[in-house]
Amino acid sequence: MTRTSIALSATALLVAIALPVTQVNAQVDSAAAKSRAGMYDAAQSVTLTGVTVIRVDSVKTDSSVTLSVVLAAGSDSLTAWIAPVDFLSSKSVTLTAGDVIDITGSKVMVAGKASLIATEIKKGEMKVVLRDKATGAPAWPQGLRQP
Repeated sequence: MTRTSIALSATALLVAIALPVTQVNAQVDSAAAKSRAGMYDAAQSVTLTGVTVIRVDSVKTDSSVTLSVVLAAGSDSLTAWIAPVDFLSSKSVTLTAGDVIDITGSKVMVAGKASLIATEIKKGEMKVVLRDKATGAPAWPQGLRQP
């Protein structure tokens, strides 16, 4: 894969995962998605341990469905963009409200609110790498539509 292909793949990923969730199965506006390209920043990496999942959303972007979660982060909440539902299913990953997880990712601001582009999640003994921590490149096959 060429450097350009990798950059384009990473950009496509970042465009879609940084969209705010307004409702479950929300249809995302493509123009708004394109404006959020390039948000992943390895320098903004954080790890949150023992955070509680408040809500799980499935967000439709074009032909894919992406999982995002709202986490209780102290007295605030934080939306974390996880991965395509198909990828998570292939890894036997399920997240539900009330789950306590550890999550690592790049903290970004979306529409004035703190969000997280997840690179890794851990639930109990299960640990899944979602993206490359240095670049944000997805761990799922590039044939899948990216969040």
